Amino acid sequence: AEEDEDEDEDSRLIVGCKVRVTEDYKQHGEAKDGPLAPGDVGKLVQDDRSSMPYLVETQKMKTFWYRSKAVEAVPVEKVDVGARVLRGPNWTSGEQDR
Repeated sequence: AEEDEDEDEDSRLIVGCKVRVTEDYKQHGEAKDGPLAPGDVGKLVQDDRSSMPYLVETQKMKTFWYRSKAVEAVPVEKVDVGARVLRGPNWTSGEQDR
């Protein structure tokens, strides 16, 4: 049986999200041969819903197909409301914050 056949629809990664390899990625298909190494962040560019559904693109523009259990979404960092921020040199909206 293919390892991804029973994957819950709610747990699928979304095309466009940032991903990284899981701690046990070497145990899932050919993931150990892929260009994504622990600590690297890639982008999910395609989901063909096969047994190796996720096409991931690295920051060096290399692509590789991964099984769903070999990659996971990178948590999105959240900024607390009211956090102090510094406007960069390219800010073009004057004192407008919204």
